[in-house]
Amino acid sequence: MIFSGTFNNEKELEIHQHMLEVNGACSIHFTLLKGAFEHFFIEVWDSNACLRAVLTYKTRLTRFIITPDARTTTNYCKYGVLPSGEWCIKVIKPQVVDGGYEFSVTFDEELCSDDDSVYINPMKQDFAAVHQSECRWYKGDLHLHSKHSDGRVTQEEQIFEANRQEMDYIAPTEHSALTTKYPLCWQLVLPATEMTWDNHGHYNIWGVREFIDYASCIDGAANKNDALNRLFSYCHERGYVVSINHPFPYGWKLLHNFDLANISCIEVINAPHQLNREVDNEKALRFWDFLWQHGICLMAVGGSDSHKKEYFLHYSLGLPTTQVYCDGLSVNNVLGALKSGHTFIHAFDEAEICFHRIGNVKSLVLPGSYFKGTFVMQARCLHPVDWELIQNGNVVYRTHSATFYCEPTVAAGDYVRLQARKDNEVIVLVNPVHAIEIQPKHCFFQDVLAEFQKVDHPVFQPLQKNIAIK
Repeated sequence: MIFSGTFNNEKELEIHQHMLEVNGACSIHFTLLKGAFEHFFIEVWDSNACLRAVLTYKTRLTRFIITPDARTTTNYCKYGVLPSGEWCIKVIKPQVVDGGYEFSVTFDEELCSDDDSVYINPMKQDFAAVHQSECRWYKGDLHLHSKHSDGRVTQEEQIFEANRQEMDYIAPTEHSALTTKYPLCWQLVLPATEMTWDNHGHYNIWGVREFIDYASCIDGAANKNDALNRLFSYCHERGYVVSINHPFPYGWKLLHNFDLANISCIEVINAPHQLNREVDNEKALRFWDFLWQHGICLMAVGGSDSHKKEYFLHYSLGLPTTQVYCDGLSVNNVLGALKSGHTFIHAFDEAEICFHRIGNVKSLVLPGSYFKGTFVMQARCLHPVDWELIQNGNVVYRTHSATFYCEPTVAAGDYVRLQARKDNEVIVLVNPVHAIEIQPKHCFFQDVLAEFQKVDHPVFQPLQKNIAIK
């Protein structure tokens, strides 16, 4: 059975609906036949109004199966009884896409039964289950792609590299689709997606417990920004963590507008492994400081955005990593650490930090925490780097060393943060310690971006050694 449609290029948002009669089927097979390799997708609803699949056209894999059995149901799909009756298939176009689409649906074809691998559904795991019990820093990568969207590596290759780097957690963030099938591994697997409706803004969403119904956000929306606000509000209400990814890609126009009160994080270091840089991470850092100076306290995260072997033919997962401080490693604790900013980012060098109260090394002052007064800030890398202490957006201290020690003072309304550079590129970034009463601030992205663009006039400043703290 073939389903097809042609898009109206005069419309930015479109939903095409097709009906499918299911009668006693043991398996339903979907094959993407024609359609642009672009960000648009298919929702499959069964006759009980249950969302059974969200499939993206931005994928290297084109065959999907729904069965009653978890072993034979493919990724992006929900296994379970296939109720008879009328199923609904929605093709959702969230941007202008040339041409149209074509896909086939068949029933009860032969199933692959020779795969003995053990898989998990990251969304169905116990979010409170503790995978490692220590209270410490845990290392992982928050932004990964595989062949299940537009990457060129397998999930097994992701796991192999995560094992090699002794990572504690990973987050498969395929484009707009949610991973329902991931090989069992010793890492904690965060349920996540990179919500990607076009190339005017991408957003990671971590901690997702169920398929996201994009059609309900788009249907009846006045425009794309209205739909995005619906989506981010939906995520915020459910406790998901939303991040603005790679905010300043070269050649992109940032056209989305949404309430920043529903956003928790911003990806300030993205894909530093790329030789031909696609993202202006320095501008992202300046924008992040601008947000903090205006009381919009988003927490910084990093992500390799790894798609393939591109870093000297080495798979670039872990460039950078984001370390999270948790009292036991669980999904809930990682999500809490991301929201609270108990995180730091590093790439190309090993790094450690220890912030604590004066005279008590066991009384930690975690990044992202509210603290008023003087505390000890210690850090180290394997090799000498250029450390920079930043207070309220201004560099107040620089030094070149493998280790860093300072005793900054935080007054009411202040924030201080630490970063390190190598060859003038930030390779270590720690979230601020602050004395700011953080409250969700209702303001819109385009308004804030316009104000930032008015004042952002970067001038290269050569490194000055050992500037005294002001």
